[in-house]
Amino acid sequence: MHHSEISQHHCLLPSNTSRSSCLKRFTFCSPSDFFPSSQTNPPQFYLALKFSIPFFFFLFSYPSPPMHQFLNDPIDVTASFCQNRVTPKHMRWNERDYQIDQVNLVHTAREGQKRIFYFSVSDAANYFKLKLDPEYLEWHLVELYTSG
Repeated sequence: MHHSEISQHHCLLPSNTSRSSCLKRFTFCSPSDFFPSSQTNPPQFYLALKFSIPFFFFLFSYPSPPMHQFLNDPIDVTASFCQNRVTPKHMRWNERDYQIDQVNLVHTAREGQKRIFYFSVSDAANYFKLKLDPEYLEWHLVELYTSG
């Protein structure tokens, strides 16, 4: 297979190709695509692997994008009820504890005849939207936004 044919396949290329062009490739090929099997040359193959290693580090070390999820998961909440106000302090979701650092917004909405309370809260890394049904005293996590 000629060098130009390999480029068109978007493979990692042999050692005579610049490192930057190797890092831009996203599809991988077998060693036989680099050079004919009759001319297996370990130094060339080693250099091709050497170029692929930074590519893998780039893929796994790049920060993940923000994630926004809509949920309706039941949660356990520790809250204070003081001066006619409900303030969530701590929550447990998916067997993990979260300390609520800040209550950003509290609002109410109607679901039929019921009045439901919503709390937009945050910890050091996440934003949560909590729902309190005062009739049954049930809490649900309805939204999660994490920065990655």
